[in-house]
Amino acid sequence: GEEDEHWYAKWLADAFVRGARSVLAAGESKMRGIIMTGRRTGGLALMLLQGMFIHSNLKDAAGKSLSLGTSSVTAHYWLKDAGVTGELLPPLGGTHAHELSMVSSAVFAELDNKAGVPLSQIISHMLYFLHSRPQGDVRDASRKVLMPILPDTLGSKAFFRTAQHLKIPLGPHKGDPILSVVGAARQDSGSLEAFASLARSFGFAGSLMASEVEVPSNLMDASALGYNTFGAGGFFGDSEKAWSKEGSNISMAIKVLVVHVDGQRTAVDPVKTGDPTAGGEGKFEADGLMSSERLEALKARTKLMQEAEAKLSVEEMQSLFETAFA
Repeated sequence: GEEDEHWYAKWLADAFVRGARSVLAAGESKMRGIIMTGRRTGGLALMLLQGMFIHSNLKDAAGKSLSLGTSSVTAHYWLKDAGVTGELLPPLGGTHAHELSMVSSAVFAELDNKAGVPLSQIISHMLYFLHSRPQGDVRDASRKVLMPILPDTLGSKAFFRTAQHLKIPLGPHKGDPILSVVGAARQDSGSLEAFASLARSFGFAGSLMASEVEVPSNLMDASALGYNTFGAGGFFGDSEKAWSKEGSNISMAIKVLVVHVDGQRTAVDPVKTGDPTAGGEGKFEADGLMSSERLEALKARTKLMQEAEAKLSVEEMQSLFETAFA
């Protein structure tokens, strides 16, 4: 085959053209968007180029910027260190990934067992709220954009069923409902319509973010359903599927499979299921090397967590929840 210096240059040119077409399509949706790039992206060169190009060109018909920046810390700081400034420098933004919730589900498994619901999913989001960009304070309404949720690790319904009963454990928002500090709920699996309906049914009044964007119609559908932000990665260049029915999107993100605490493997392993498709089917992503007995036990436990039938009263659940932050 060709040397990397030859085939990659050709691929990069094609990817950049696809990315440029996607920027035009995204602008037509009128939603504000973020580049979710990094582990799936075809090389650092594309990360840097698409970051500058998208941030400076993603605009609505009136010329107003629709770019929320990039999720890539690497891209932002490489460009900044190289002297890139102004509208060519995409700011950092985004949400945490599923890995935070997956690791939390292993570390805090005993709390989940006691509660009968996936408390760990809410714990992971509270850790993000308290210790990441929000710094536990969104009293200024403009800061709510810093606190998104990614609820579909074990299914969004289980997340919302659990979160609706819990309150912020500490800080200036202590005692406030969990969902009251959330700026946006991110849809990353299942259907756009089903996710929007589910979130609203639990009283969530914040923004909706679409992040399962593969083709332009996904953006238009999301906009029509009331979503006002989106996150996309492969759509901005890597994926041939974005602009060709015969194309494919071969990217794959590696998930957390095993967690060790103090040198010992946790009793419960991480799982990701996502939300079910229109046909009612969901995924089950876990360590494929575990024993069949351990796998069957994990599947049975995951089903219980997805059902989210609480074993405790609301008061008892809140007390148990707070032990994670003691």
